Amino acid sequence: MERRQTLKEIGVIFPEMVSKYQGFIQTGWMDYDGSPVTENTPVMGNSGNMVIRAKYDKKLISAVYRHRTEDGMYRYTSQEMEVPEDLTYGQLREIVENVNAPE
Repeated sequence: MERRQTLKEIGVIFPEMVSKYQGFIQTGWMDYDGSPVTENTPVMGNSGNMVIRAKYDKKLISAVYRHRTEDGMYRYTSQEMEVPEDLTYGQLREIVENVNAPE
């Protein structure tokens, strides 16, 4: 079996890591599934298309709240929160359940 080439070996050059978002630090690159991507990542398959995204130290999420109004209808409000990138589902649930709902 022939060794797969890496992204560096086929000439892929990653741009300088610069955060586009205030308060967020870019920590690397990742693929569509969230797996780390570096210049040493092997090229897989025969696809001519690979999506690489910036990975940051935290994520911006939206919590959506449903409130019943006095007339019995529902009103929806949302609140954005910054959370650590490597947050587990359990940790995320704890944060969302303990945050103060918007007025």
